[in-house]
Amino acid sequence: MEKQIDYAILRAYNNKAYDPKNPPDVANLISKIDPVVKKIIVVVNGPQDGANTPEFLRSTFPTQSKEGKIETIVLENYGWSKALNEGLRASMPKSDYETRLMISNEVNPTQEQLMEMHEKVLKGNAISSVVYGLFNTGSYALFEGRDEPTCLVPRNTCTLWRSDVMKGFAFNEKLDSQMGMEDVYMGLQIYAKTKLLPVLGPTNVKWAVRQGVNSQEKHNKERETIRNYLPQFRDDTLNAYFNALSVIALSKGKGNGMPLFRAIKSYE
Repeated sequence: MEKQIDYAILRAYNNKAYDPKNPPDVANLISKIDPVVKKIIVVVNGPQDGANTPEFLRSTFPTQSKEGKIETIVLENYGWSKALNEGLRASMPKSDYETRLMISNEVNPTQEQLMEMHEKVLKGNAISSVVYGLFNTGSYALFEGRDEPTCLVPRNTCTLWRSDVMKGFAFNEKLDSQMGMEDVYMGLQIYAKTKLLPVLGPTNVKWAVRQGVNSQEKHNKERETIRNYLPQFRDDTLNAYFNALSVIALSKGKGNGMPLFRAIKSYE
């Protein structure tokens, strides 16, 4: 079994001027994941990049940069989904079994947790209907102390996608002007076509809440964004997808017992 994740796609959205005592979050994340990832792609929001992230990363990680392990892409017209799609185009897979890690600077997984996700993907076990054999869409994490419905589904906060099942799909860039939730949309798209589901990886990855962020308000906006695109999918697709994820979450003691589909549609 391959011992490293093939690609990691990171986003650097709002890096302020470089402060040696407070380096950009993306640098801390790279240091954490570097030993377990073959190539790291960092998509930078050019207009708000006061730290000159590409140069900062070249000087901070000279060996990896020289070897081509770290690649930066600067976007002038930035968006979450657009950044991920640029990362996907820069990580063209050489085989169907390659994996791509979508990960936020806000999370702090251990290397063991990332490898747990990787191993589960390649074993091919999933609670799903079988279409192309014992395959899955990838592996996702759940988070320590986070039981909100939008935290109990595969999120690009920390999800490992299989390259094979992503062929022909892209993250929905129209959602960049809303609250994102491109990850849930992608999961529904893939499930609607393949009936494949992800496997659950670690359940206690640390996810820090940024200062000044109202978690409940953010969660409500995320649910609203999902509700707005639910009509694009068949009811049987929605029920099957969210019910399966509910079973997984409840088996790990996550959530408040309300089915995910109902919780997401609820205005409570």
